[in-house]
Amino acid sequence: MQILEAVILAVYLILMTFMGIYFAKRAHSSENDYWTAGKSINTFVGAFALFAALASSSSLMGAVGSGVALGVPFLFAYGFGAVAILPFTLFLVSGQIRRSGVNTLPEFFKQRYGRAVQIVAVFIVVIGMTFYMVPQLTASGFIGSYVLGVDYKTAVILLGIGFTIYAALGGM
Repeated sequence: MQILEAVILAVYLILMTFMGIYFAKRAHSSENDYWTAGKSINTFVGAFALFAALASSSSLMGAVGSGVALGVPFLFAYGFGAVAILPFTLFLVSGQIRRSGVNTLPEFFKQRYGRAVQIVAVFIVVIGMTFYMVPQLTASGFIGSYVLGVDYKTAVILLGIGFTIYAALGGM
């Protein structure tokens, strides 16, 4: 185990746990607060949340690995998608979703197209988030095994449980 790295990780996890507990109390005041932070996220905070999702392990590891396998044109296409397509899509779609009063994308599809489309949307979201979380857990397993001095699978399980608890407590 790397002592300095373990201390930094412990301090980080303690701070994140206290932040999670604080925001969990706030998030549990209503369902709307839990899912969408009471729809009070301003553009600045929303932009950083979006950037955190784009600049995460799934993007960095996946893009680099795919760039090695598929070449430089893939990296250019990925960079264009991250910089141009996602904000453009948000510009077109986010206002409609916000005005509809729903909290999740499947709820939006149910309201607009019916229950059958909502069920399909749920499956698409679950599959998409699974592919999003695999690189997150892969990176956390590599880092956790190095820092904590445990094997890779144990690190993935421990940190995966930590991710789940943190997200479940804090909501959005």
